[in-house]
Amino acid sequence: MDLEVDKAVQILGGQRAAAEKLGVTDSAISRWVKSGCIPPSRVWEVYLAVGDQKASSAFFSIENALRQAYEKCKKT
Repeated sequence: MDLEVDKAVQILGGQRAAAEKLGVTDSAISRWVKSGCIPPSRVWEVYLAVGDQKASSAFFSIENALRQAYEKCKKT
């Protein structure tokens, strides 16, 4: 399964750029990537951030991001 967090980071221009655009630390983005999920409370914000981005190699799905958030992040 493709992880939406990886797609979002790619679309936003990498971990540092994603952190800047989302107003979080680089280490927060790194934790998201390592865990394979976007925290449920941040999914909508990520969706809005990637909404204006155009990337041929990645397509961010809010449905998949929410599913992954609740499956993988429910313990965090």
